[in-house]
Amino acid sequence: MSEAARRGRTSKLPESWDDTTVDTSTAEVGSSSAGLRQVAEASLAGGIDLEAYAAWQRDREAGGRMFGRIDVAEHLGARLTHRSGAYCSLWLDGTPLALPRLVARYLETYATLLGPI
Repeated sequence: MSEAARRGRTSKLPESWDDTTVDTSTAEVGSSSAGLRQVAEASLAGGIDLEAYAAWQRDREAGGRMFGRIDVAEHLGARLTHRSGAYCSLWLDGTPLALPRLVARYLETYATLLGPI
């Protein structure tokens, strides 16, 4: 039994990801199109690609983008691009929103829509 299974994780990762050697709770995703596909295939709550993370590293106050569920992004009032099934690439307009703040707002909205577990 894999470590992820022992921890009770319920998301299914693509077979190409070996979850016996990777801590899947902090999996990194690749470039925009590949990253969106990876997030959708694994049915993750959301994700950040390496390009967005690198941009945030260069400018901590810059706006951010991430991948997430379309229903959550719409509820949040985010701009949507690059759709894949129930997932999209998203960002928020308005005042500059640093990447951690975007992720926090997205996860708050996700948890609200998900309801008590």
